[in-house]
Amino acid sequence: MNKTLLSLIAAAAGLIASGAALADAANVEVYGTLNTDFENVKATGATGAGTARPGCPNGTCGMGGTPSGLVEPSRNRVTSNSSNIGFRGKEDLGMGLNAIFQIESGISIDNATNTSTTGGTNSTGFLGTRNTNIGLSSKTLGTLFYGNWDTPYKSLTNTNAFDSFWGTGIANDNTMIGTPGFGVASSNGTGRVNGAADASFDRRQGNSVQYWTPQFYGISGRLAYSANEGRAAENATVAAPNTNPAIYSANIAYDSPTFEYGSFRIAYSFEQHRDYFGLSQLGGTPLGTPAMGANPASRDNGNKVALSYNVNTKLGMTSLNVAFEQLAYNNSESGVAAAPATDLIQYHRNVLYVPVKHQIGANTFRLGFGQAWAGSCHRAGGPTTACSTSGLDAKQYSLGYSYSFSKRTDVYGFYTLINNGDFGNYVLGNGAAISSTGPTASGGGGGPGAGIGARQQGFGLGMRHVF
Repeated sequence: MNKTLLSLIAAAAGLIASGAALADAANVEVYGTLNTDFENVKATGATGAGTARPGCPNGTCGMGGTPSGLVEPSRNRVTSNSSNIGFRGKEDLGMGLNAIFQIESGISIDNATNTSTTGGTNSTGFLGTRNTNIGLSSKTLGTLFYGNWDTPYKSLTNTNAFDSFWGTGIANDNTMIGTPGFGVASSNGTGRVNGAADASFDRRQGNSVQYWTPQFYGISGRLAYSANEGRAAENATVAAPNTNPAIYSANIAYDSPTFEYGSFRIAYSFEQHRDYFGLSQLGGTPLGTPAMGANPASRDNGNKVALSYNVNTKLGMTSLNVAFEQLAYNNSESGVAAAPATDLIQYHRNVLYVPVKHQIGANTFRLGFGQAWAGSCHRAGGPTTACSTSGLDAKQYSLGYSYSFSKRTDVYGFYTLINNGDFGNYVLGNGAAISSTGPTASGGGGGPGAGIGARQQGFGLGMRHVF
């Protein structure tokens, strides 16, 4: 009798344990996006070698490099656009509190390469290369986590909800939003890399802490801090200067209730890069030179406002969006001698971007237009020192169409064109620069790439599936 009772208890315990295991497993979701297209790309009309920028002594302002006249002939390629696989889940801790986690990794569909990089860091071929975190979440208190995650500044616009092209691919909005041009593309890093990525405001940032507020009467916000793990050692020298790089990012948004014909959203974001010296990558004085000295400083700021309006009519659903952005790069030199009057210490530029979508049944028509102004610059010598941004402007035009076979599967086609000014160097979205040795995320391509001032353009036919 006792043996029978013990057997029943053991069996019941096993069933309970199995049920608990299944319950835990049920809290883990496997998800992903597979997005690949066949493209034809080319770059034409680059500014001729030796062309002088108006308003600059000796034919150069030191910004954006020297025209080469190089063009890239038409070529075909297959591109995997932010394809990924991830695992996310939560555990109920009681009292409305949940432990949360996510592990998301980039995958490459178009080739068998097991590693690729974005801004000098691994973006595919490794676990956790995309939005990855661990933290706590509460409906009343908000969400707090550590991880490698899109900054609040980036997440305001580089999303499927805002951008007409799913926030990825060569036609998407980060062709102009989050970049000053100059071949600068998206960054997926953990700190300053002393390269073009240091000037990027389109960032998935590691070593980060983020807090997201709950929504209160339609108002919500996000805060992020990327830790100063790259702080320099003491006893700084000109060759190894005293720097303390860190990033602060925030956004705030108001989402209206849905009314008879739709809804609207208004949002603002701010991001500051301390001691990232983005200007040094755009033509400013590099670190490790006498003019910068042993105690240099930089404050690079991004300000962005976004408006969205979604309207439903008998003719379908239309999404109208607009974003205005200003990027400001500022270096402070502290050299052993007075900074040369010609040293570039400040550059500001503005961008307006307008994406539009119209969905009627399974058909979606997609448009995007961007205008980047040439901006303004200042030198250490003040207003009397010539500083010209002539020709650093650009326009982007994107046109596309997609057909939804289901809620998860789309086929699409598009055309995109970047019309750079004579000295502009905005590159195709996601930093997919045109190059005979393949695109790289640094924006320059694997080879010499197209010259300054080139018209970069591409056609694409693709398929997107989410699961």
